[in-house]
Amino acid sequence: MKKHLIMVIFAICALSYTFFISRSISLDVHENILKFHLEPGLYNNYIEYFKNAAQQSERERTFIYLASLALILSVLATFIKLNKTAKTLREGNNSLESMVALRTAELVERNQQLSHQEEERKRAESQVLEEQSRMTAIFDIAINAIVTTDEAQTIIDFNPMAESTFGISAQQAIGHTLPSLLISSDSLDTFQQLIHRLGDEQSEVQTAKQMSHIDIMGKRDKDGSFPMKVLASKNTVAESTLITLFIEDMTDSLRMERMKKEFTSIISHELRTPMTSIQGSLGLILGGAMGEVPEDMKTLLDIAYNNGERLVLLINDILDVEKFEAGEMAFDMETLSLTRLSLRAIEEMQGYASNFKVTLMFDAPAPDIFIRGDDARLLQVFSNLVSNAIKYSPEEGWVVVKLTLMDSGAPNKQRVKVSIIDRGSGVPEAFHTTIFDKFSQADSSGSRSKGGTGLGLNIAKMLIEKHQGTIGFTSEPNAETVFFFDFPVLYTEKVEADLD
Repeated sequence: MKKHLIMVIFAICALSYTFFISRSISLDVHENILKFHLEPGLYNNYIEYFKNAAQQSERERTFIYLASLALILSVLATFIKLNKTAKTLREGNNSLESMVALRTAELVERNQQLSHQEEERKRAESQVLEEQSRMTAIFDIAINAIVTTDEAQTIIDFNPMAESTFGISAQQAIGHTLPSLLISSDSLDTFQQLIHRLGDEQSEVQTAKQMSHIDIMGKRDKDGSFPMKVLASKNTVAESTLITLFIEDMTDSLRMERMKKEFTSIISHELRTPMTSIQGSLGLILGGAMGEVPEDMKTLLDIAYNNGERLVLLINDILDVEKFEAGEMAFDMETLSLTRLSLRAIEEMQGYASNFKVTLMFDAPAPDIFIRGDDARLLQVFSNLVSNAIKYSPEEGWVVVKLTLMDSGAPNKQRVKVSIIDRGSGVPEAFHTTIFDKFSQADSSGSRSKGGTGLGLNIAKMLIEKHQGTIGFTSEPNAETVFFFDFPVLYTEKVEADLD
């Protein structure tokens, strides 16, 4: 644009210079030539005519000059306007390019987001398919019958175990109403109450599953009705209400329960009673009621008596477990002095400790501690834990029964901890997680020779928990083993006399 402007200015200057120079030269040349060739009168006339013509020509040249100048200025104005327009276009182009670049960046970002969303969608679909595959596998291999119905109780899913349980195929079951096909007529009302109860239950979270269970009678063609346990779940999937039933055939379980009760009855009446009689008789013989026992016979009688005692202990432990699990074990709860109860347990175990050459000691705080409990059951716990500590202590070792008051942090919520401490071989690491299970005994080199039924710690745990207590242990091999349990404290009072 600057180049064009310079050219226009140069044209204006050249035009102006030509106009003024040509005018001056033309008039001077005519005057000098005609002065020498014409007479004065003719010369004057000619000069006058020439001036008039020159004026006319001057006006025309002026017009042309002005017209040319106007044209040049118009071109200049056009150039200026074009320059402004070009500038505006450049600015617009730059703005457009910026907008295009920005929009392109947005489109690229959006495309990346869409690509990410597509990847997430594919990943979610893959997870859903994987979950569906896993659920289908679980559904197919479940050990219980699983039946799914819609809200009208029409069967829509029927797993292989359901086919085995009810004796019909999934093809025969799907599309039929569940109650009429699978529920015995005398259990229909109970089943419908279960379904209605699912609808009435209010969950804290609206989307949470609602579940309930009942024991009812089912039906199948091969043997009529049979007992079953039904766990029902109601939830909403894609705005459709589904009811899922987990069904367990209780025929074998009830048969096993009857056999267990019969076995317990046999142990109680057919085994414990004669064993008690045998033990009593052996005790009388060893005590000299039938006269002096020869030394060689006494050894055999001692073996028989000790093994009979172990068998009676096993029978009593089994009966205790069965009573506890059946909820038939009675507890006579009363206010007890835990301090006196502990001393009584130690006194009763002194003879047993002497046989193992182990010393029993007692460590308790000054105030007497009172709890609420059943003294016979708590003595059973003391006996079990203290006897275990004695059995696994080395000769000339010691076992400490220690009472410790603990502050629970809440007012009037004090607890007392009872610890039975020994320095024996300890509890094997592999035995830590199963130590309170039924029939659980450490399988170390000498453990079986120590005797025991494997039920003592399990019974102790159940008895302590019945007293609102907890039980546990810590063990360092060949260093220190501590079995402990705790109770809520009723109150404490100052000891006025020596409890020993």
